[in-house]
Amino acid sequence: MIRTTIIATLLVAAAPAALAEDPEDFIKYRQAVMKAIGGHTGAASQIVRGKVNPEGAIGMHANALAELSKDLTGLFP
Repeated sequence: MIRTTIIATLLVAAAPAALAEDPEDFIKYRQAVMKAIGGHTGAASQIVRGKVNPEGAIGMHANALAELSKDLTGLFP
């Protein structure tokens, strides 16, 4: 889980550099970020609905979503 958060944070931090790349590559990047957001949202919803109860995981998902959401407008230039 921590690895996913680190990767997601690095992806968001790389967004400005990605704008200089090939448009197809940027589309793939944007799709990956949106998929990461969906993954964290889906996992958090399982916790909120009481389906699973991993210790401390809701905070990790919330933090990852906050980081991933910081520059959503940058994903759609």
